[in-house]
Amino acid sequence: MRIAIFVVLVCLVVEITGESCDGSHMTLPHLDERASNYSGERFGLWVFDHDLVDGWYDVGRRNIPTDHSILRIYWNSCNTGAPIWMNGTIPSTSEGKVTRTVCIKTTYTICLTPFEIEVINCGTHMLYKLSRVYWTDVAYCFDVWDLSTETLKVQPLLFFADRIGINDQIYKKPILMFRCHMNANLTDDQYYLVSWYVDDIFLLRKGPILLKDIDDTNLYEPELTTRGYKLDINIKCIMESNNSGENETSNSTSSLKFWLGIRVLNPSVNIIQGRSTTMQLQPTFPFGCSSRVGYRNPSDKCLMYVNMFDPDDSNDCKSSSISVTGSQKCGVQIAGFYYDQWTDGIPYDNVTQMTITTRDPNDYHQGRNKFVLKLLTEGHHLNDIVQMSYINIIVTTSYETAWQAKTCYSYVDPHMRSFDGRYYENQNLGAFVLYRHKSRKQEVQMKTKQCNGVATCACAVAVRGGGDIFLIDLCRSPVLINHVSCKDNILNVRQINAYSYKIYMPLGTIVAVAINNWPGYESTLNLNIYPSVKDINETKGLCGELNDDPNDDFMTPSGSIERDNNVFSKSWSISHEQSFFDPKNHNPDEWDEDALLCVCPAALNTTTTPSTASGSPLDPLCSADIYLSCKTEEGFQGKPYKTCNIRTKRSKQSMSKEIKRILTRKVIDDDIKAHNLEKRSILDITFDEALEECTRFFAYNCTTSLFENSLPNSNSNSKNSSITNCALDYTYTGNMSLASLHCETFRSEVDEEIRRNSTFREANPDVVESFRATTCINNCNNHGYCVNGSCICHASYIEEDCSVSLSNYPVVEDTYAGGLCEKDIDECCVEIPIYGSRFVKGITKQKLETFHIYLDGTKVFEEQMVETITILNPFEAQINVPCHRRSQRSTGSDNSSTPFVTGTRVSLTNDGTNYGPAKSYYVFDSRCQGILNDSNGYTFYLKDGACFISGTCYSEREQDTLDPCRRCQPTLNRFSWTYECTISTDPQVVNDMTTVIISVCIGTLVTVFVIITITIIKCCLKKEKRIAGHIELNVTVPTTGPRTLNKNLLFCGQQSLRENEINQMENTEESKNPAKNNRPGTPGSMSFEKIFGLPVSKWSKALSVTDHCDLTSLCVCSSLGYSEGGYVRKFACSFS
Repeated sequence: MRIAIFVVLVCLVVEITGESCDGSHMTLPHLDERASNYSGERFGLWVFDHDLVDGWYDVGRRNIPTDHSILRIYWNSCNTGAPIWMNGTIPSTSEGKVTRTVCIKTTYTICLTPFEIEVINCGTHMLYKLSRVYWTDVAYCFDVWDLSTETLKVQPLLFFADRIGINDQIYKKPILMFRCHMNANLTDDQYYLVSWYVDDIFLLRKGPILLKDIDDTNLYEPELTTRGYKLDINIKCIMESNNSGENETSNSTSSLKFWLGIRVLNPSVNIIQGRSTTMQLQPTFPFGCSSRVGYRNPSDKCLMYVNMFDPDDSNDCKSSSISVTGSQKCGVQIAGFYYDQWTDGIPYDNVTQMTITTRDPNDYHQGRNKFVLKLLTEGHHLNDIVQMSYINIIVTTSYETAWQAKTCYSYVDPHMRSFDGRYYENQNLGAFVLYRHKSRKQEVQMKTKQCNGVATCACAVAVRGGGDIFLIDLCRSPVLINHVSCKDNILNVRQINAYSYKIYMPLGTIVAVAINNWPGYESTLNLNIYPSVKDINETKGLCGELNDDPNDDFMTPSGSIERDNNVFSKSWSISHEQSFFDPKNHNPDEWDEDALLCVCPAALNTTTTPSTASGSPLDPLCSADIYLSCKTEEGFQGKPYKTCNIRTKRSKQSMSKEIKRILTRKVIDDDIKAHNLEKRSILDITFDEALEECTRFFAYNCTTSLFENSLPNSNSNSKNSSITNCALDYTYTGNMSLASLHCETFRSEVDEEIRRNSTFREANPDVVESFRATTCINNCNNHGYCVNGSCICHASYIEEDCSVSLSNYPVVEDTYAGGLCEKDIDECCVEIPIYGSRFVKGITKQKLETFHIYLDGTKVFEEQMVETITILNPFEAQINVPCHRRSQRSTGSDNSSTPFVTGTRVSLTNDGTNYGPAKSYYVFDSRCQGILNDSNGYTFYLKDGACFISGTCYSEREQDTLDPCRRCQPTLNRFSWTYECTISTDPQVVNDMTTVIISVCIGTLVTVFVIITITIIKCCLKKEKRIAGHIELNVTVPTTGPRTLNKNLLFCGQQSLRENEINQMENTEESKNPAKNNRPGTPGSMSFEKIFGLPVSKWSKALSVTDHCDLTSLCVCSSLGYSEGGYVRKFACSFS
């Protein structure tokens, strides 16, 4: 149990005036803490002199430091924020009262606001006339006259004591001790006493003792731990001396306080939001580890873990916090010593670096920019301590705004916008880098196709985070929306609705994907990338560099700045070798270990000292993902979609093979090399006319426009760019239906801005509520009404955005593995992915028709059923096919009556009446079944060199599992077993068979002999047979006297019938006595059966000993008979 010692120093300040060295003067508060190298941190009790009383102060043998270079800023030197130093020399005693100039040292200057003080050197002590300062984080510094020549100090040392273990093995156990060390010469004839104090509380006194035994005054670790002290304490010693050896002393000297713990050399740092910095940690004492003498592995390391966390972190990812990076712990390891590594004088205070960074959610105003961090230590030999200590590690963050209210997008055909607001068109076919992080493995690629006959549109997006890739590919059928690489599990994919997704990337960047359904733009994508604070100055690609400067947004991979948007776009095109749309590139490198973020979630909820046991607060949670440790999903939109785990009962390998099949088809048909399409106008209409038409449409048909004056200022640009894009599309296509699509992009940007701007949400709750209640996805496609943020569709339309007409049936374009399921032995293909369009969750139903194909090509349908299917998205579903056993049409010797291949034909409907074209799915066995694929579909045939026997495939020479003499011999019979166990005339075979027969006969004779021998031995030892048969016990219960039958009835001194056993046997059918239900105390008898396993001799002996029966009457065996085999079959016991 940790004992926390809180010392509150209360200083009584009395105003006294006077300039005499002999007079009474005020005492300066917290004088010991004003040293330039002070390390006795007191959480929340920093020294400030804004309320100091003006006057003369006796500071003892201390002076204000005259060298500003030794002072560190912000709660380190002198335990204050901005220390005061003296810009001049220390006066001599002959100078008397002098005036000196002092300065405040800050981050920006070494001498801020100089002012004057007065000083007197009294020889034995110093007097300073000080006045209050007018800043809250400023204090005077005071050092002892010369720290290097201080006569008395606490010196930590380490020694290793022998400990005898198991089998007299010797172990070296480290013990920390403290010496009260005097630099001055001590005399041999003096007696010395040493008093030890912890946090200014007297601990113990040692002595008086002569100089030769001075080490007996050392303070030892057990003297601290037995009193509940561990790390994070201040130790002080006072040495006294005399000539008599008595307790009376004449001279005394006090040491400075020695702080036992881990010193933070830079306890105040400033981190730019999203960046990192290093903390410098230094132990003030040597520590060691136990080891067995002569058996220590030279590679073993003696380590103490120093963990850091933010005690105010709510761990909900709603506000900023601090994490340790590049570690598998919440901190770092500090090296100690084994017995054969330690010698007195060896350096033990080496500095260890710990890198920390901010962990920032995607909210503009986190509410925290100052953190007081906490250290935990473990692995030290002081009782294997886990010590929680507040240390003044003050972290302040500078907020960045370059990422706020920013988005990079690709809309419709495609209108592009960089992070810093540069608008352009990308009329190039191919694959491109849309976004790439410069220093971390985070990337977004997009692919375009021709759409509407006059332009290009984005049709696929690949999002990479470390070793993970998530892909949405609508460029060609079948549509693929799935993880294609899962090595880190750090991409958080959320499905917002049927046609939109958000991918939360490790650094906090968000990729929003919306699937378009407008005529001419089916299966195209709108893409938004919302940056995080960690993207500032770190992005490149078509999104440009995020730095608030649009002039460098057209930077090519080579670093040059282009003016032509077409040249710039082509520069970021990628080949098949670089494309995540090619399955050959689905093995990306994992996230860098030095970029991992580590937190200790359990420690955040610990108010008392944690335990070192399993599951302790020191267990780290490390990930590249800033959201990994979040306790809540409140900060995420939508529902989790397809984690990187196996989705069905099919193996992960099978699913990877299926993804590769689909993508390989797409890549074969795909020309990924970028080439330009010229976007031409097809209408005789000016851009200004189109702009006026789109402005009018937004005003009257775009619900989001109703909130224009109430929305965040940044959304005015979103509306203007959406109207401009609408006008461009109207000019080129003459299709005003796209105006609704641009209205949706405006709505989605506003919605995301509200989600990221907590200040706006808190200040305008009514506006936010009204906006979300009256705006719906795609404005319900004009086929329904928006009610409380959800679409109420007209009777003939369905889907979340009313985009699907009931009259349009779902279309199945492809099935798993192209409609072929290779059946494993004893496995049924029952969960079958299908691909197509217009799949609606909770609406779409399947009609399944099972069939069998025979060797003559005949197809016979067996049964039909209709049921709702599992919808993953509008383009992918899963049908559940029952595992059908093969049936036979008739009996016969050949296989014409046995189904050769089984299958299922599936068709889908949304209204229960109109079914789409059916798609067949076949289950086959490749061991004997071959496939031909032509324009008429699949044809199955029996492979050469294989057999098809009783509905099962066998390879050539394969044995029947029931009869090894039967084998598959396709050259003799492809449909029946060939019997091969015949007599051979080959001499070698005959000799082999003869040997086998002789061996079997000899083995049989030996076995018979052993059985006969055992039987004879049993007969000879008949008197010691074990009672192992059923024993029927008839007990007559007396009506008077002690009745302990239900408690404990002993037999043989070793076996007993307990109450529960009696009750159990009492209810068995084997009990023959009609009175078996009687209870003790009632005349009658009961019958029980129990199996005993005791030798007969022991049983008989036990029956003759009365004290083995705790009833009043002796239990006598009235009959003891032997049945066949020498076992006691029955006996009866009664009470006499």
